[in-house]
Formats: sequence, C-alpha cells, structure tokens
Amino acid sequence: MVNKGVKLRLSACTQGSDIALKEFMKRAETQGLTIQVVLQNGSNMNCILVLDINSRSLVIRNGEKMRVVPFNTIKNVLATPQQLARVDTQQDITNDPYAVGLHLYKTESCIPMRMESNEDKQNLIEMLKSFGIPPQKSKKIEGNQPAVN
Repeated sequence: MVNKGVKLRLSACTQGSDIALKEFMKRAETQGLTIQVVLQNGSNMNCILVLDINSRSLVIRNGEKMRVVPFNTIKNVLATPQQLARVDTQQDITNDPYAVGLHLYKTESCIPMRMESNEDKQNLIEMLKSFGIPPQKSKKIEGNQPAVN
C-alpha cells in the first residue's frame, strides 16, 4: 500500500516532467534547440533543431541550409550505447550521454546528433514518443548487425 504522501510526490514528479516536456517543446518550436549533427567523417556541425508541429516534422538548420525530417520518415530513435554503436560515423558516440540518432525508414540511414544536455536528450525522446515515434527496442545482439549510416 502506498501512503498518501508518496502518491502526491509521485504525482508531482509526473506533473513536473510533463511541465518540463511542454517547456522543451515550446522552446523547440519557438526558438529551436542548439544541437551538433555528427557527420560521417566524425566532425560536428552546429545546427538548430526546430519542431514544426503544423507540418509534423523536425527542421535541422545550419545557416541558410536546412533539412526537413517529417515524423513519418523516422523509424525510431537510437539512444542506448548498443544502438549508437551501430551508427556509421568516425566519431565514437557510443557512450556519449548527449548523443541520439534519428533512424530513418526509407534509406535505413541515421542522423546522429548531440543535444546540449542529457535532459534535452530525454525530452527529445519523450517529445518524439508523443508524436508516435518510439525509441528503438533493445535486442540481444546476435552476430554482426549492419551499421546505420
């Protein structure tokens, strides 16, 4: 049996994380999020990640260049060391606590990126979940799995 005080604290924690997620989404939509896209050659490219709710997509901007990533093209989110180890880049992002990858359907490629904080990483994962994009389920690794570009 859970006492009343514990229930209230658990409820407050859930509400607190909901508030943090809403604030994160508002920031992503209005200001954009500072990220680094990790390129295949291992270098980083400073970008702004913008949530476009109307077009149900993420927009990655670097100066005048931008890439629109519709939600329906994202297969899942790579976030664990085992998942990130499959990303094809010369930079080791496997144990980077801020690294996350957007695994795309059509090309089976990945957009690896580094968020500014672990909190931003977790909020990005939760935000994408709220739009129906799940984190990849961890599986037992059997043999060599192909790298995700």
